[in-house]
Amino acid sequence: MRDVFTLGLTVHRLDMTLALEALGIAMEHDVTFYDAGFIALAQSVRCNLITADRKLHQKLRTLPFVRFLGDVNIFA
Repeated sequence: MRDVFTLGLTVHRLDMTLALEALGIAMEHDVTFYDAGFIALAQSVRCNLITADRKLHQKLRTLPFVRFLGDVNIFA
């Protein structure tokens, strides 16, 4: 556990604004609210979301910041 705390991770809360954004994403892309929460967070902090879930990636392929882990050019 000590090693986890030394990683310097940032913790984000799911506030009402983020929750509403996640709900919209879940409904629009037919994904779970759980997955949509991570998508909404990635969008709000302007970073890529990298997933190993091919089905999730297919549903979100219109979002340019959602990347599939198996893609060769993922970090390009």
